[in-house]
Amino acid sequence: MEFFDPECESCAAVEPALMDVMQKYNGEVRLVARYFPLHSNSTLAAGLIEAAAQDSADKRWRMRDYLFQKQREWGEQQTAQTDKFLDYAEDMGLDRSKAQATMESAAVRDLLARDRKDGEAVGVTGTPTFFVNGKPLPELSLEALENAIQEGLNE
Repeated sequence: MEFFDPECESCAAVEPALMDVMQKYNGEVRLVARYFPLHSNSTLAAGLIEAAAQDSADKRWRMRDYLFQKQREWGEQQTAQTDKFLDYAEDMGLDRSKAQATMESAAVRDLLARDRKDGEAVGVTGTPTFFVNGKPLPELSLEALENAIQEGLNE
C-alpha cells in the first residue's frame, strides 16, 4: 500500500522505480494506492485520477503517471489548476464536463478524507509512505521495498 500525494515531488520521483518493481513482480504483488493530500492542488489532481478511473482501471494508472510527468506545469501553484486538469482530461480522452463533476464531487472529497484519516491512524505523516503486508517500510528505498516484498512473498 502506498499513501501518496499527486502533487508530491518525492512521489513523482519514486514512481518510475515503483512501476519497475510492480512489473518485476507482476501477478505476485498488488499495489493499493491511497491518497494523502498535502498540497494546494492535490485534491483536484486526485479527483482527476478518480475521473479517469471511472473510465477504466488502466486510465487510473495512466492518469496518475501523466500527472506526475506534468507536475512541473501544475505543481506548487497557489491557485486552482482546474482548467489545466480539464485539458489533461481531454488529453486522456475523458469528457471534460464529467471529469470536472468528478473532480469537484462530494464522493471524491469523502474518499480523500477517508484515506487521509486511515493514513493518520497508521502513522503516515508524509508522502510517499509504503506498507507491505500491513508493515511500514523501514526506509524509503528501492532495496527496502524489494526486501519487504520478498519477505512478504516468503511468509
